[in-house]
Amino acid sequence: MGLFKPVWQGKNPDKACRAVRKITNQAKLLRIAREPATNLWAREAAIWKLTDQTVLADFARNGKNYRFRQAAVVNLTDQSVLSHIALNDEGQSVRDVAVKKLADQATLAPFTPAVFGNYKQISCLRMGTSPNGLSHI
Repeated sequence: MGLFKPVWQGKNPDKACRAVRKITNQAKLLRIAREPATNLWAREAAIWKLTDQTVLADFARNGKNYRFRQAAVVNLTDQSVLSHIALNDEGQSVRDVAVKKLADQATLAPFTPAVFGNYKQISCLRMGTSPNGLSHI
């Protein structure tokens, strides 16, 4: 073990995040994302760069920090996982991101006004129209 630790383990969040953004190795990014001793910003930056859908789903469902869950949701494509997160995550911002990623009416069906605000408004936003039926300009 060397005398110097990697920049991404440093206390300066800007330098740590810049260092993480340069990393392309998915295994190393996963190690950084899971390392509790790494500063939160570097961990979040690593999650943003992850591509493995199983790993992202795990972070999205089980992340202790809402920012980690939100970063994972951004790159998720699995509609059933996104729907589950949109309905069940404790963080409103995480649920919002998940709803915006839902791609079809079947996955939007569970989102009634009682469960998730104004369904018509959400549905219209996803379809690119306004609630009164007019297309967005």
